Amino acid sequence: MRLAEGPPPRSAVLVVHGFKGFKDWGFFPHACARIAADGHAVVSFNLSHNGIGPDLETFSELELFAQNTLSLELDEVLWMLDQLLDEDLVPRPLERVGVLGHSRGGGQAILAAGEDSRVDALVTWAAVADFDRWTEDAKARWRAD
Repeated sequence: MRLAEGPPPRSAVLVVHGFKGFKDWGFFPHACARIAADGHAVVSFNLSHNGIGPDLETFSELELFAQNTLSLELDEVLWMLDQLLDEDLVPRPLERVGVLGHSRGGGQAILAAGEDSRVDALVTWAAVADFDRWTEDAKARWRAD
């Protein structure tokens, strides 16, 4: 979690990384710090089956990555929203909560905002347009193989 110096924030942003991404990858640390500097509490996290190992920077958990599903990711994003909104994860009271997602995380952010009416703001960066873009024949072949 990132908090700026000064008065407690009145809003929070949950940040969701994309496919094969992680919370400390690329631009995420800088973007989260900048959002926090603007007065928001920022919570970023690693999805549990994103393939990142114990050192938090190496794509080494291939078995977990192979077991990842879109439903599992959405459940984790919704769970993080619960932690953000229902627990003492950030200073209270919060007036607004937003979700920011990148790539596949942007798609998950859209779904989470659609399922949880407590989300006041949604930002996506290069979000996926469609989770179900493959034909039924292609999916049947993958299941058979």
